[in-house]
Amino acid sequence: MPFPWPERTGASRWLAALVVLVGLAGCGSLPTAGTPSPSETITPAPVPTDPGTDFPPGIDATGLTDRRALLAAHEDSLANRSYTVTARTTVTLANGSRYRRVRFGGRVGPDGARHVTVSYSGAPVVRAPDGAAVVAIEWWQHGSRRVVRRTYANGSSRTRRAPPVNAPPRGTDWLADDIDPTAVRVVAIADRFVLRTEQPFAFPDAGGPPRADARLEAVVEPTGRIRQTSMLVPVRVAGENATARRVTRVVAVDDSGVQRPGWAATPLPGGSNETT
Repeated sequence: MPFPWPERTGASRWLAALVVLVGLAGCGSLPTAGTPSPSETITPAPVPTDPGTDFPPGIDATGLTDRRALLAAHEDSLANRSYTVTARTTVTLANGSRYRRVRFGGRVGPDGARHVTVSYSGAPVVRAPDGAAVVAIEWWQHGSRRVVRRTYANGSSRTRRAPPVNAPPRGTDWLADDIDPTAVRVVAIADRFVLRTEQPFAFPDAGGPPRADARLEAVVEPTGRIRQTSMLVPVRVAGENATARRVTRVVAVDDSGVQRPGWAATPLPGGSNETT
């Protein structure tokens, strides 16, 4: 199966990706009741009422007014720049023990080059055909050339060619979905604006009921750049209540480009798609 992305295509892509991380083949699900509401992650502050307040595109004092305008401003802030998207997803059981953690890092260059790393700890997310757990996936892409290296729990690794990935990670996460904007309110805190879900909303892909105990949040700069998104969602894994939390950040926006890893510079043997 493919490894999870901070962004997915289709409706509720962020939820679909989170469910994949929580449990495979239906092992993870969203509980319908009995899970405590997650606590707020940022202390609210008054939203400015001064007509001269410089709100980001798509946002005003009432909340999120135009999601597409915000996404366009975010894209513009990254155009022709290098940047890094990081994401950390942690699934924690009700007893406090960690069930799974997935770390993602993707460096993107202005020429479309990208270097992505994903590491896994805890309950396996991805396995090889022989059952060996995958502990890390790394890939490099430039133009139409993409090579992927998988590292297994026993220390071995495999490198293969793979089709290119069209869209680079952008760090927009749940804001890339068609969530009802009326469910999102805005909180102004110093030099940033915080978007937060205010009312229950449905998870269309999962067929679940509206949920008041899930929490979505985003930190937006005045320019419209989405600095951080977070999701805190109650789930069930291995028959137990748990909480899945993912924090995605856009960092290191500069002109330094992307460094190709040394292993990706080595040509694969002719006629072979994998090496060990």
